[in-house]
Amino acid sequence: MSESDKGAAAKAQELKEAIRKLDLRDRVIFLGSAALVVLFFLPWWSIEIFGTSQSQNGLADACWVGFIATCLGTVAGLANMGFVPLSGEWKRLAGTTTVQLGLAAAALLLGPIYFWSKWGSQQHPLAESGKTLFFWIALLVAGATAGAAGWKLADERKASGGGSPPA
Repeated sequence: MSESDKGAAAKAQELKEAIRKLDLRDRVIFLGSAALVVLFFLPWWSIEIFGTSQSQNGLADACWVGFIATCLGTVAGLANMGFVPLSGEWKRLAGTTTVQLGLAAAALLLGPIYFWSKWGSQQHPLAESGKTLFFWIALLVAGATAGAAGWKLADERKASGGGSPPA
């Protein structure tokens, strides 16, 4: 095994340990964002006419804005765990739950939900078309990521006394 392979294996093990140390919500936020980065490249919609098929991935139309949000969410998670060297205000922002929630919501709304509204399942009499399994997985992952970030923010507000109604 070469030195670079050993270094990469050590970094991978270090990342695995850092992820293991995260609480459930932070783990869902980070791993959800990372999974969405990959899911955006896979086919979300396909159509087959006379044996010829065509597909469209999650980077169609303006959905790429959701892809950028997932990339930023992944980078923020890596920065939180110390794998992306950020300092000062950037490091503080990367760990802010409000920023995590905003990125997760943008990824959900401008990724799968925008795709849902834009790429409907129009049935042509001679064609079979519709959203693929990867779209449904992306929708589920994006929803879970946004939900975990929202849950984390709600708990933080409760803990700081901001979530309870005035007496």
